[in-house]
Amino acid sequence: MEGNVAEVAEGREEQVRHDKKHLQIFVPHNENLKFGVLNYLADNVDVVGQRVTVLETLAEEDGGESRFVILFKVREGYEYQCNFEVTVNEKPFEFRVMQVHSKSRHRVYYTLNAMNRLIFKETGEENNRTHQLDWSKYSEKIIYLAKNAETDERELKIVPTKLVGVVNLNPQYEIAD
Repeated sequence: MEGNVAEVAEGREEQVRHDKKHLQIFVPHNENLKFGVLNYLADNVDVVGQRVTVLETLAEEDGGESRFVILFKVREGYEYQCNFEVTVNEKPFEFRVMQVHSKSRHRVYYTLNAMNRLIFKETGEENNRTHQLDWSKYSEKIIYLAKNAETDERELKIVPTKLVGVVNLNPQYEIAD
């Protein structure tokens, strides 16, 4: 099979693809921002089952600041905005939506590029198509690539999380005072 690891992984995902996409949004650890994003999703996105999972990253592993991670699913083919703005206390905040994949048994969420980098880290091989990751080593973590401000390089991040809760988005959902 030709192609790099990402293309091979995408091909594997195609074979077992469900009719839903997992999406994630990082939100600074601020309750008003979290509720602002949840309200945005309730009003503007066709979230499958109207259920959103909220995780929290552990500060010491996430650059010294904990963040909320909002995870949700949309149906395959659903058009969604990759970037959106939420205004809280008359101040606009920009958010980016990114597609992630999951190993639900281990509660691991990852991007394909991060998975490729992780395989390279474990094997030292650029295009290893046969290596099977031991997902249990990454239980309850988010794996992604983040830009290093000093070097401008994208670095592999493996960040532990804890479950904050599952939120039902419904027409009555509102920001609590």
